[in-house]
Amino acid sequence: MTKNELADALSAKTGLTKSDAIVAIDGLIEAAKETLENNKSIYLRGFGTFKLEYRKAKKARNISKRTTIDVPAHCVVKFKPCNELKELVQPLRPTE
Repeated sequence: MTKNELADALSAKTGLTKSDAIVAIDGLIEAAKETLENNKSIYLRGFGTFKLEYRKAKKARNISKRTTIDVPAHCVVKFKPCNELKELVQPLRPTE
């Protein structure tokens, strides 16, 4: 689903205009970026939690060139769905 498709769905569910829905989505994205940038998690009841996870520096292999590379320490954004969402999507199969 693209941002425009999400805006269409949001406007259909809430009665907002599509342009207002896009502004709301942009605002949500900016607020989420700022929250994660400040190393805080985002908890959405009935959906899940977004949080940062620290990864240590490590050595990895480039198989095609047969070399060892150093991967620096970094943070990644992790999403943990709530149990309700897990149960909702469990019977679904990925599309090919």
